[in-house]
Amino acid sequence: MIRHHADNLESEVRKFKETQGNDTLKSENDTLNDTKKLSNAERRILSVIEKNADITIDGIIERTGFSRSTINRGIRSLKEKQFLWRIGSKKSGRWKV
Repeated sequence: MIRHHADNLESEVRKFKETQGNDTLKSENDTLNDTKKLSNAERRILSVIEKNADITIDGIIERTGFSRSTINRGIRSLKEKQFLWRIGSKKSGRWKV
């Protein structure tokens, strides 16, 4: 009977790992592993925002030289990947990395 439960547990663990893909489980190295998945533009945008959480889109454009559409696309991607959040309103809010 114990073997039956152990087999069921192993099966459930295997199913869980398959749903997680190749990504590591949350660990100390998880952020490091995830940053490897960012494009160069996303990394630069994130770096600029980390230095100044109150920066505007225009400020990011000035510091990176990227077009507005590249910035918007990068921010949208960073939000989807949960690297970046906007706290507060568009006008008076700030970024959270």
